[in-house]
Amino acid sequence: MNGTGKQIDEYSYELGVMDCFCEMTAAGLKRLAMSHPCADREIWKSYEPEVIRLCQEYEISFYPETEPLITDLFPPRMNEGTCHYLFYREQEVIEEYLALKKDKERAVQENEYDSQKRYEIAWRLGKLLSYPDEGIRRCIEKTRQEMECS
Repeated sequence: MNGTGKQIDEYSYELGVMDCFCEMTAAGLKRLAMSHPCADREIWKSYEPEVIRLCQEYEISFYPETEPLITDLFPPRMNEGTCHYLFYREQEVIEEYLALKKDKERAVQENEYDSQKRYEIAWRLGKLLSYPDEGIRRCIEKTRQEMECS
């Protein structure tokens, strides 16, 4: 229940969040937007008809992400083993995201995913998500502090 005593169901809430991100993406406020992470693939898949409708309405595209990019931008516990819908207006944005995933994979395979590379990958993801520089710095610092404590 919320402060008004009314029940807010999770499905409607998540669709409302996605609607907002789609609108922001269509308006050019975000180059890339990401739905909340969903750990249950069946529930995540149930959103797809509405995701398609939203993207048609806002004239944007989506990418069903089943292996999210884990970086120091967000705590790993938030995204590991989850699925997302990524929203974008320009094809180059999703291509940039997928290239960023490959850059991280290559760095990990070549044992080059050190602190500096981790920061760079997280920074690039933050820029794709249209976060301001100070916001990216705060997110990375917070995630790194949380990881040190666990």
